[in-house]
Amino acid sequence: MTTSFVSLLVGLLGFAAGAAAMLFWKSSRPVPTAPAMPSSTLELHLVLNALNRVVLALGADERAQDGVADLADYLRSSDELRRRPRPEAMLEAVSSYWRMSRWLHGRPTDSLHLDAQLADASPATLSQICIELTQAIRDLESCPQANVSARVGLEGEANARTALIQIAVAGVAPAQQAQLASLPRGWSRSAAQLSLRQVIAAAA
Repeated sequence: MTTSFVSLLVGLLGFAAGAAAMLFWKSSRPVPTAPAMPSSTLELHLVLNALNRVVLALGADERAQDGVADLADYLRSSDELRRRPRPEAMLEAVSSYWRMSRWLHGRPTDSLHLDAQLADASPATLSQICIELTQAIRDLESCPQANVSARVGLEGEANARTALIQIAVAGVAPAQQAQLASLPRGWSRSAAQLSLRQVIAAAA
């Protein structure tokens, strides 16, 4: 690929990732009681069509095609989570973010296993869980190898419910384990595995 085309591709990736972040932010905001004038609108179909054109232009560059496909999946699932908040949409958004992050940082797409018991979680809770999981994935960007297993569920009753997030990561080198354990997020080490436990208030 030429330098100018690589710059175009990186620009598209940056724009689309920013657009997806905007979708997550909007999905976590309370729904207004009265109609409001939209400040701007992301036309997702236009973005996806543009990405399809990029894929065609990439020709035989399969690795670049994979990255664009992962980005398209991330945008699509983020929009689905915003429009129709469901646990399945949240899981797909996190999974596609994982694939895109590993591709973008030149890492192999190691395994990601997600187990979520969130049948009656509110849209705001799903959005917050998605944000927490993607933030944890961002911590792992520098790890050449990281096999992730995460469990998410709701605990408590009525207005006192909380969402419990438990993450275990195998395959991380000892030096990187120590680095991650020093972060304020709360990673801890036990044997050859990293773990993270977070409890957040479940919104109504």
